Amino acid sequence: MASLVHSTFTAWEKTPWMKIDAENLGEECKRLQKQFRRYKKQCGNYQAYMGLDDKIKNMMVILPLIRYLHSPSMKDRHWERLMKETGKHFVMGPTFCLKDMLDLELHKFQETVADIVDEADKQAKIQIQLARIKSIWSNMSLEFQKHKSGVMMLLPSEDLTIALEENMATLQTMQAQGNNVEYFREDVDYWTDCLRTVETVFNDWVEVQANWGSLETIFLGSQDIRKQLPQDAARFEMIDQSFRQLMEEVIKTPLVTDALNDKKRLWSLDAMKTGLNQCEKSLFAYLEVKRMFFPRFYFVSNAALLDILSNGGDPQMIQKHLGDCFNNVIRLQFKKDEKSMDSKELEDLEETLRVNGDIWCTKWTEGGEAQRIAHKYANELKSDSEKKEWFDALYAKWKAAPYTKMATGMYSAAGKEYIPFHAPFECKGPVEGWLRNLVTHHQETMIRGMGVAKFEADHWHEKPRHKWLFDFSAQHALTASFTVWTEEVESQFESLSEGNETALKDYLKLYDDRLSHLIDLALGKLNKRDRVKVLPSPELSPFLLSLPCLP
Repeated sequence: MASLVHSTFTAWEKTPWMKIDAENLGEECKRLQKQFRRYKKQCGNYQAYMGLDDKIKNMMVILPLIRYLHSPSMKDRHWERLMKETGKHFVMGPTFCLKDMLDLELHKFQETVADIVDEADKQAKIQIQLARIKSIWSNMSLEFQKHKSGVMMLLPSEDLTIALEENMATLQTMQAQGNNVEYFREDVDYWTDCLRTVETVFNDWVEVQANWGSLETIFLGSQDIRKQLPQDAARFEMIDQSFRQLMEEVIKTPLVTDALNDKKRLWSLDAMKTGLNQCEKSLFAYLEVKRMFFPRFYFVSNAALLDILSNGGDPQMIQKHLGDCFNNVIRLQFKKDEKSMDSKELEDLEETLRVNGDIWCTKWTEGGEAQRIAHKYANELKSDSEKKEWFDALYAKWKAAPYTKMATGMYSAAGKEYIPFHAPFECKGPVEGWLRNLVTHHQETMIRGMGVAKFEADHWHEKPRHKWLFDFSAQHALTASFTVWTEEVESQFESLSEGNETALKDYLKLYDDRLSHLIDLALGKLNKRDRVKVLPSPELSPFLLSLPCLP
């Protein structure tokens, strides 16, 4: 049996390193050990037996270590460390065999071998991760989109953001691996610094271009703001020049690591960010002054207010913001350029729209203003469709004519009701100035209209209420109706107190007559604008409350 063990081990010792199958040898060694220990009772006390048993045990310990050392992660630096730890020198060449490995007496250095192999495996993972990071960033390029000003802007990239988050987390994990990362310390530190710079520059760049984009039309396009904030306008011009130049440069080198891993660009962007923040701060202070002058601007966002101030010289551009400044005014009606109104039919249409607005009276309805104009100026046309086509062409010509700054009326958000101004209003000067004056003009129109409505309401005996209310806006009609109703009821109570016992009964007859007319209107066909005038009336409100439903 001793001869078998010696011959087997001797044959194994000649096996070249690259051909050693430690796992199979380990299985064979277990079988030898099992066979050898059958002789323990007879030979267990002999020195030769114990020596051979120790040799087998050592081989059982060494073979798993050899299997570990066969790891593809083992590099020259790890073998050098093994030689240093064992105090033995060897050359890992083609002649290196199992005997050379056994001479190292690895069974005495189990923990050392395990530590070296573990280090090799962990370093192999680090090397793979570093190679992956290098591969990702060697192919990652910036994407661009064109700004309305024509400048190419960075397009925020989700792929870039995700790659940054994942790779930064990976590098942070590497940094925490102690001695295992020391061999790659230079590469890890480089990529950590590189990606940290890329992240900072990219975030600053996106912030700067967003601020630049929001301020560009203001400081370069608004003469009012340039005049009011000359120093900030000059500062922004310098930033604008630097930013445009920066974008031109980065388009030529779109690779992320070339474009963003640049400390000089980081400093440049930081200076731009500081300058833009100063411009923005001055701008907000300027906006606060505008809001104090016209407090309704407090209901408008900064972006909308900047748009208003930037386009204050063009009232048509302000139309979309009127609903934010006025509770129920959504649009103004503007007069067309007189030079474009080169025919009597256009002049007639212009005056009609000044009085009635262009939303409702341009609709082709029986007895409407559109038909009136067509019958007046195109009566030679026979069919109704031809006249409608003629009017549509006339209205299209009117729409194509340029607007002046003279506002002639306003539209309500409630049913888009139109109320003509008592006099044209010119939208000129600073926008906050003419908007504040517009409030006064609007109030004057409503006050004058209220006076006319109340005056005519006092003569309902000449023009009955159910006909009168279509001559006025809902606010005028309802306010006048409630005012007159209150005055009439108070008058009847005074008459009753003076001895007229039939005063209230007589008024009830008048009340019932008006109510019957209003009920007929309410049950008939009314548009939204007119129905608002009828349903909340003082006569009809109690009646409606008594009904389960109203068709």
